[in-house]
Amino acid sequence: MMEVAEECYRRPFEKRKALAWGERAMLDPKMGFFRAPEAWGCAALGELFYEQRPKGVMLFLAARKGRPWQALAALRAMIDWAESQGCGSFDFGEDTGMRIDVLAKYLGASLNRPTYRVQLVSPQRDFWNAAA
Repeated sequence: MMEVAEECYRRPFEKRKALAWGERAMLDPKMGFFRAPEAWGCAALGELFYEQRPKGVMLFLAARKGRPWQALAALRAMIDWAESQGCGSFDFGEDTGMRIDVLAKYLGASLNRPTYRVQLVSPQRDFWNAAA
């Protein structure tokens, strides 16, 4: 699994941190890890006060280049797990440059809403904070 993650995630990839995080996460009953031969991913369960049922969320999905069907298998396993845990929905997105929209089409998923990110450590944020 670590080889696939190293191939997919941005550099520098800190293997020691990834292993430490994985060891802690695998002990958390609200997290699940799912593998296919050339892909793997992690999902988590969350409960929000305004939703009637828990929500499943993909934390990451990594697949070797040219192996989208392996990614689809891991993603389907995450969705099945979330459903078995009583979730009413499952959110997933793209973090590694993989074409997640193609996988979403095969799963019959709908676009929920765009996601935005504020990079908390960046020269741009420093600039805008100084200008405010």
